[in-house]
Amino acid sequence: MMVSVPTLRKMEAGNPSVSIVVYASALWLIGRERFLAEIANPQADTDALLLDIRGLSKGSGR
Repeated sequence: MMVSVPTLRKMEAGNPSVSIVVYASALWLIGRERFLAEIANPQADTDALLLDIRGLSKGSGR
């Protein structure tokens, strides 16, 4: 993948500072590049959707 060990560790930990290119390379290397589209799909990101819902409920005065 041509990345440093610290970058690989960050990727494994889900650190958002890791470039999408690193994730794309990893997916390609393991033959899972078809999942690349899901990385940027907001509807598939359940964690982000939950954060949005929580933010909306906090903003509604409840």
